[in-house]
Amino acid sequence: DCSVSLYFIQFQKLIPVLADKGKLTAIDELKAKREAHKAKLKSNERRSRSPEPKPLLKTKDVYTDDDDDDEKSLSSSVSSAESADESDRESTPEVVRYISTKEQLSKIRLSRFKLEKCVHLPFFKDTVCGCFIRIGIGDKMGKKVYRVAEIFDVVTTPKTYSLGNVKTNKGLKVRHGLAENMYRLEFVSNQDFTESEFMKWKTTLEANNLKLPPVKFVDTKHKQIQEAMNHDFTEEEIEYIVKEKQKFRKNPRNYAAKKSDILTQKQLAETVGDYAEVEKLKADLEDIEVDADRLSKKEKSTDCDSALIPLL
Repeated sequence: DCSVSLYFIQFQKLIPVLADKGKLTAIDELKAKREAHKAKLKSNERRSRSPEPKPLLKTKDVYTDDDDDDEKSLSSSVSSAESADESDRESTPEVVRYISTKEQLSKIRLSRFKLEKCVHLPFFKDTVCGCFIRIGIGDKMGKKVYRVAEIFDVVTTPKTYSLGNVKTNKGLKVRHGLAENMYRLEFVSNQDFTESEFMKWKTTLEANNLKLPPVKFVDTKHKQIQEAMNHDFTEEEIEYIVKEKQKFRKNPRNYAAKKSDILTQKQLAETVGDYAEVEKLKADLEDIEVDADRLSKKEKSTDCDSALIPLL
């Protein structure tokens, strides 16, 4: 009994110690759990701050049809750039170049020979207007004076005259700077402009703030002249040309020949004593003189043409 009591006493002494150890173990476990929870929170916080690593690309992911898309995109970009450049060119006004030499102007110079060849063409006016001629304007100190002149209109004159092997009544309205006049085609020179004549014309234009012909216009007009000279005529055009030529052959106004014929008839009437016929023929002669005088005055008025500014 004494031994049992002694063991019981010792056990009672151990109870507080074991209780304290259990308490300590529970506290340690709680602390450990708190530390583990804190560590987990810190780990989650670090992962949320740092970006997730991108997965490595495989070979098949690198070499795909995306290259085709890139080429299409590049082609589209180039096409857009070209369209933009073309749009810029369209919006930019074309730079006009003007002639500067005699040789350039001579491409649209018409000689008297060329005018004779096409004077009866139905498109004569359209062809010659805008062209240039070397026109004689008179004499100075015994030397003929010529000017470079631009044709701007074709008119009908009251006089029928010879132009080489053909007859015509056409006249050319021309300008030299601001000066304008009308000339018959027979006064046009066959020779080319001289350098001094070209410079005189160019200086006159500059003095009046007028521009020289554009290069593009000269090229177009030169082509038009060549087409007119080598034109294949239709039946209607040939008929027109024939009528134009016949028009100047039907009614020749040769007053001298008619006057001579009437004088011959008058002498015969006087010889046979037909005085009534003589009086009639005298009246015819007077009418012829009046018509001839009126025509002469009209031609002089046309040649001078005081309503137009003479070429200087």
